[in-house]
Amino acid sequence: MVISLIRSIILYTAIIVTVRIMGKRQLSQLQPVELVITIMISQVAVFPLENKDTPLLTSLQPFAVFLCLEIFSSVINMKSLFYRTLVQGHSVIIIRNGVIDQKMLKNLRMTVDDVLEALRKRDIFDIDKVAFALLETDGTVTALLKSENKTVTVKDEGLPYEDSVLKYAVICDGKIIKRQLEECNLKKKDVIAALNSRRLELKDVLLMTADGNGKTEIIERDRQN
Repeated sequence: MVISLIRSIILYTAIIVTVRIMGKRQLSQLQPVELVITIMISQVAVFPLENKDTPLLTSLQPFAVFLCLEIFSSVINMKSLFYRTLVQGHSVIIIRNGVIDQKMLKNLRMTVDDVLEALRKRDIFDIDKVAFALLETDGTVTALLKSENKTVTVKDEGLPYEDSVLKYAVICDGKIIKRQLEECNLKKKDVIAALNSRRLELKDVLLMTADGNGKTEIIERDRQN
């Protein structure tokens, strides 16, 4: 029982490390090579759990091989357009000026329902409003609306506006996140001073955000919890 638990923990850690090194992608956005590696890793991980007689070190070797293959493939992918096109394919236009390219859909083995669903996920419910829609290499659909159907922005109206700034979580669940402080040019003493000005302690804060301009926002923790 103990040996099985230890093997499970080691394999679990190995999978996390391998996937972490491979990079951040949602499963729906995996390229073909990455999807194959992910499937193979999941299959390899099951074998040593079911076969206790297999040495654990032997079971971990495929993870190193898959990781090397992924890194090697990524390097070639960055340097070779031919390889990138061969492995990932390329984006294709499936809608032009509100008209679906039925021949392309047939080649891609996509249905009209697939296209409509992908557009609805982007709050587009009328194909006539689409100037171009492309099927990307990761399987997602991107769309460009016709000029007359684009959302009017503040800049278009000539109204005054401020540049958008990124807000960083500097306190989360009562703990200061140091790496975020550096991003918004704050120090721990600045955060503590902001809390003191509101008569709060770290344990009272659920979330505190800050931006590069020094503006902070605080959400207090529900005291009943």
